[in-house]
Amino acid sequence: MARKYLLSLLTAALVTISLAPGTNAAAAVARPGKVHAQWRAAGVHPAIVARVPLVEAQTAAATAPTLPAQYFGMHVLHLQFGTAWPSVRFGTWRIWDAGVDWAQLQPTASTYNWQALDTYIALAKQQGMDVILELGQTPKWASTEPTSVTGGLTAPPVSNTLWTNYVSAVATRYKGKIAYYEVWNEVNTTNYWDGTPAQMVQLVTLASKAIKSIDPAAKIISPSITNISPSALAYLQNLLDLGMGSSVDAIGIHFYIPGKTPEALIPTAQSVQALMKQYKLTNKPLINTEFGWAPPNLFNTVDDQSGYMMRAMLVGWSAGMQRFMWYAWDNSNFVTVTMTQPDFKTPTMVAKAYTTLQAWTVNKEVSACVAASTVWSCDITDTSGDHSRIYWDTAGAGTVTPSLTWTPAHAVDMYGNVTAYTGGSLAISAHPILIKE
Repeated sequence: MARKYLLSLLTAALVTISLAPGTNAAAAVARPGKVHAQWRAAGVHPAIVARVPLVEAQTAAATAPTLPAQYFGMHVLHLQFGTAWPSVRFGTWRIWDAGVDWAQLQPTASTYNWQALDTYIALAKQQGMDVILELGQTPKWASTEPTSVTGGLTAPPVSNTLWTNYVSAVATRYKGKIAYYEVWNEVNTTNYWDGTPAQMVQLVTLASKAIKSIDPAAKIISPSITNISPSALAYLQNLLDLGMGSSVDAIGIHFYIPGKTPEALIPTAQSVQALMKQYKLTNKPLINTEFGWAPPNLFNTVDDQSGYMMRAMLVGWSAGMQRFMWYAWDNSNFVTVTMTQPDFKTPTMVAKAYTTLQAWTVNKEVSACVAASTVWSCDITDTSGDHSRIYWDTAGAGTVTPSLTWTPAHAVDMYGNVTAYTGGSLAISAHPILIKE
């Protein structure tokens, strides 16, 4: 990359930030990233590089990947019990906690109950969305631990043939209709799996072979790992040591980060990606197959909930997640960021913000979000070449004066409300705001 071109990018990206009260101005210099290293290699003076904390966002927009509709994923749990179909659009539906696990689909060795799943698959086709189907849990009649407190759900089956017959039946019935199969839910917790890692890898291998022999286009997602910690990473590494990577097309993680802010998703994802790199799996997608906020409640207002949702999905994209499955449309007893009122029908303002975020990003080039101290930004380019940029400040109220290569005309808040903005000082907060041409 020519030095003159680099310097022009540096000049275009200069941003003046007025930090929130109490912020240390010296902390406003971003940590050097990959692009900064490229500048140094090209001979750009370090003093100049250090003055441009937001240049990664500015340069990334030129080659940023297009964010697809399928990135926005959702869980819908209670359609059988009165939940209306969601009023928000989403591109991927992970079917879990919805009455169609193995024990519910095959209540006896000789009978299947397809009614609910048939309905779900027809709905998905009608809505034009991808489906991720969770394959566990073990029916009591097939379980090695039928008298356990879970009724055998968390135990391995007594016969691998029973498992192969089940996944083959599912794949045969829904060939060409289910895009992804996730083998098991949260295998690093005894709430869902109390077999060994070796037994789980065997189930993964058998499922992959059986499903692909019937539906070669279907993709296999690894059994999900949740609550990423040293012990969770060790469990994932154990699965990979046993050869799981060769039988899956994607790595599925439940990136719950209770008690943390959304930006913690980035280092959390990086810890998983380090393992993927170690096992030469970086060519396979990383999918956030379940995410929400478990207690404790971090939110004082519904605007805080909306802001956390938006920020999480933006930094998830920045962290390399290819799909982001929100839990859940119709749940209020587990998660603290809710999409619907307790009636599971009336959308909350979070749902409105979810729709706004799609309008900002879907089918547009969205750069990785980067931080200068507490101020985060992401650049967006739509198919017509028009530009926009998202800002938020994790410290709360502050201002930023963007220096842009394009002329803004409007600012849009989380709920789609538009005000005029033609440049100069812009008030920002922990709730994302978009400026656009």
